[in-house]
Amino acid sequence: MSAAPGRVGFVSKATRLAYLPKLDGLRTVSIALVLLDHFLPYRTVHGIGGTGVTIFFVLSGYLITSILISYSEAMPVGAAALTFFWRRFLRLSPPYYLCIVVAALLGLNGVQNTWWINGLYLTNFWMALDRTYTGPTHFWSLSVEEQFYVLWFFVVVAAPQRFLLPAIILSMIGSIAFRWISYLSGANDLFFMLLPGSMGNLATGALIAYVLRYDPKNTLLMTFSRWRPYLLVVCLPIIGAENYFNNIVLWNAAFPFGPLMAACLVTLAIEDGKDWRTDWLANPIATHIGKISYGIYVYHAFVPDLIDPYIPNLLHSHAATVLLAFLARCLVTCAIAELSWRLLERPIARLKDGILH
Repeated sequence: MSAAPGRVGFVSKATRLAYLPKLDGLRTVSIALVLLDHFLPYRTVHGIGGTGVTIFFVLSGYLITSILISYSEAMPVGAAALTFFWRRFLRLSPPYYLCIVVAALLGLNGVQNTWWINGLYLTNFWMALDRTYTGPTHFWSLSVEEQFYVLWFFVVVAAPQRFLLPAIILSMIGSIAFRWISYLSGANDLFFMLLPGSMGNLATGALIAYVLRYDPKNTLLMTFSRWRPYLLVVCLPIIGAENYFNNIVLWNAAFPFGPLMAACLVTLAIEDGKDWRTDWLANPIATHIGKISYGIYVYHAFVPDLIDPYIPNLLHSHAATVLLAFLARCLVTCAIAELSWRLLERPIARLKDGILH
């Protein structure tokens, strides 16, 4: 694939599965949107956490599909299954289960009543069927991710390679259809938390991985690369309006623009060479926050219960108190995630290299 004018192409780096620091920077952007949404009580930021989760999903779809393609080409199905699921378990489960145990023992956020549901990665089913936003609701996206890993392993590794592209396209179309069918049939608006409702985001990332691996000179990819700045200009106000008005019809209508925006950001972040638009994503602070972003996401919803009783009312100023609470919540969340990264996640992650490769 020839690069766009003035830049080095991103294909060779993306297909090597090398460490891409800008992707960690993009994770920082995503988790920042989540914290702004969940820690600030203002309508102007309501819903932008969903945009952050969309970016996470597209990024995950790209990385997981890239990994699974490399496994399918390098080892038998059994060895690929052992390698993939063991490495996923070591990376994601220790902080997740530690969080569930501690939250249940301390009586935080209702986990003492839902721990087994959360532990089985069924939070999204529970929320959709129970029609509630109570408890550790942020675990819904982690449940979607785990369900995606199981499904996508069989699609990418166990099934013939010729089925992958049709499965990706069907997933993208099916996700849009599922949302509209759920709405028109009178199902509650939490049905988007089921895997089919979010599959379009994950499949968008999978499509990026597929094209870069099997058809990097695709004309549509080259056209998309050239038009990304203009696509972002179109997507951002639509997503902003969707978040601000919080209308289910607008929400469904605007759904394709979320993964499209995220696809623009992900492909920009995996390009080689210098680019003033994305170079800041490789800043050491941004990349480090990206590394601990999983812990930030897992722990953040429990922090207000821990520290809010100790946050003073600043001279009865609502704005000042809200700002103090926001900063305190962010700092404590990041401190917990940092400790988790250093004492738990990073030491356990080293075990991944002892499995098969």
